[in-house]
Amino acid sequence: MTPDPTRGPAPNPRRRRGRRRHGPKGDAQGGPGPGKGLPPRAGLPQRSAFDPNKPADLALGNAEKNELKQHFAFIARYREALRLKLNAQEDLLVNGAKEPDDRGVALHLLGKVDRTTITAALGRIHEPDAKTRFLSGVVRFARDVPILVLYLESLSTSAGRAEAAATLVMALGSINYAEVSAAQMRRLLDLVTTLVAAADRPALVLSLLASPTFRAAFDTAAEVLPAELAQIFVPMRAAYALMFGTDDESTDAAPLRQGVDLILGSPVALLKGLSESARGRLLAHALDRRDPTPSADQAIAGLLAGLPRQGRLYSQLATKRARQLLAAARDDDARRLLEELQAAQGDYKIPGRWLAALAAPRVGRIALLSAAPDATPPPGLHRGFWLEHQRSVCVVLGAESDQTAFEGGAAVHRDLALPGVLPYLTHGKGDRGVPYVAVLLCGEPATRGVRELRREQTRLYECLRSGIELLNALASCGVVLPDARLDRFLLDSVGRLLLADLTGARREPVDTALAEHLSLGKALCTALFEAGSAHDVSAPLREALAAASSLTAMARVCVAQG
Repeated sequence: MTPDPTRGPAPNPRRRRGRRRHGPKGDAQGGPGPGKGLPPRAGLPQRSAFDPNKPADLALGNAEKNELKQHFAFIARYREALRLKLNAQEDLLVNGAKEPDDRGVALHLLGKVDRTTITAALGRIHEPDAKTRFLSGVVRFARDVPILVLYLESLSTSAGRAEAAATLVMALGSINYAEVSAAQMRRLLDLVTTLVAAADRPALVLSLLASPTFRAAFDTAAEVLPAELAQIFVPMRAAYALMFGTDDESTDAAPLRQGVDLILGSPVALLKGLSESARGRLLAHALDRRDPTPSADQAIAGLLAGLPRQGRLYSQLATKRARQLLAAARDDDARRLLEELQAAQGDYKIPGRWLAALAAPRVGRIALLSAAPDATPPPGLHRGFWLEHQRSVCVVLGAESDQTAFEGGAAVHRDLALPGVLPYLTHGKGDRGVPYVAVLLCGEPATRGVRELRREQTRLYECLRSGIELLNALASCGVVLPDARLDRFLLDSVGRLLLADLTGARREPVDTALAEHLSLGKALCTALFEAGSAHDVSAPLREALAAASSLTAMARVCVAQG
């Protein structure tokens, strides 16, 4: 039989016709298919132009029809994995034999690709790359939070870390956190720790916390977060509340401290991008600590240097920074900062006072403000400044031979808490072996102040009475002073004696102490009412005191005479 050239080649009788498959085999079964062997494209798939929220009877636009054709082609490609039950009209749409023209039918068809169907389909797709490609098609038209989380988790195992992290960041910015459950929040935070570098997490978390809905969802999930996530994100939540003053500011010190350290360890660009008020709150908290980490210390210095030098905020925070440096014995750094602060704000008095203390002679960490710069300070009471704690103190200096008496007196003083005994602060030995004890400064040396009191008889008797009551209180505690010299005492603003120097004090039975202090009370009277005072009352008072048999009686005499 001669072939007809107009009819084309004759069919090959050996060629077998196979049943046409719906969509390519491969992704659903793990066999060959489009893109097989290639990693999935990272990135957040573009949201579909088809709007499922519009009324079902609204006509479809051309852009929506084109989108629906792509979605139906996706369903055709993964038909074996999805195993959807389609009616005749839906089958025509999926096969491309019918144009989409009814919004309601399209909504019903896409609605069949629900969470249950997707989860079952993922169980039939075996390779990670194929699962990610499948989910990238799903999230174009079914972008609810659970499916988006599935896509991000799949992408984290199949794409490069940088690409997956970039996709995660985009996705986190698009989620409505009012719809996020505690379990979903946990999975999202787990992805953040897996994909985002530790140095970049604070910037991401701070941007998310700016959303009230994210904060609310996070706070709900925080109570059920596993420990490994809680120790990362709960501190940053506390730091955010501190910096931006949200109503739910944390009162738990440990997470707040950790969060501030995390923020301070962030790149400089993040820190400089914070508002001035946020930087101020962050700095103020960081400067309250005596032992910042090295990275935090560097960030503190950089943030402080970035503040306007003339503002009140700078003077407050620079002063706190100087305190921190002095407490750490970084005197040179403190001096430089104080000089900068003094130059910027010349009417601010604190830098000048602290610089003077840094230039003064010292015993230990205490500057002796009343001593001449180049002279050896004499034994006795001196006004000082405790650099470590930035507070004024009274320093009792001794001679090198007084070391044992100073140690014994300091041991007694440390355990005393009596009205009239100035609180013990510290003691030690200076560079030249000079022993010292520091107490709270309150008043002026009695040897100087009593000269003014001698012009007023009533105040002088009151001064004596306070001294006798103090001797009585010490004796009642079993403490004996070796003498009652005036240079052991300070005089407060109302004329009461305050004991600063307990050098040589010792423990004795109360009866012994009372007997010894009776004689000290009489000696104190003699020291106060010495010859030549403005009021010649020493003779009658001495006669009265000679008849007194106790410190209590002596105090009564003082009151009566006064």
